[in-house]
Amino acid sequence: MKKTMIGASLLLSAVFPGVALAAKGGNGGSGGGGGPATGVITVADAEYAGTTTATVNPGGTDVYVFVQCYKPDFGGEYVYAAYFPVDANNQAQVGPLWSTLWLDGDASCQAQEGYFTRNGFGKWVVAATTTFRVTDSSAG
Repeated sequence: MKKTMIGASLLLSAVFPGVALAAKGGNGGSGGGGGPATGVITVADAEYAGTTTATVNPGGTDVYVFVQCYKPDFGGEYVYAAYFPVDANNQAQVGPLWSTLWLDGDASCQAQEGYFTRNGFGKWVVAATTTFRVTDSSAG
């Protein structure tokens, strides 16, 4: 499975260089099938090209945080997408927050806690969603 997922990750990386390898899903909430989200995710605002920490609940084995960023606001230019694995402390290190499409400036981001069904090749199931901002302190 990892070899196949690496190929998929390389394809996504060509479009969004920040895309990390996504793998097998585990436990979590519904949310993706029209039902209510059953988890909680928090992500602190961050600086451009930096990192931030996502904290998820319930978390668990094979849970990921999926981040998408838009510039200048939601509905704007899509500039970033990446998956980050959740560790045993139910946290994911998110970043670095930049891409070849996003050379500078602020962005609005959405983070989702979720997992993949069917050993990483199925549907992305969302347990929780939140938003956060990325600011570029060097932009004038």
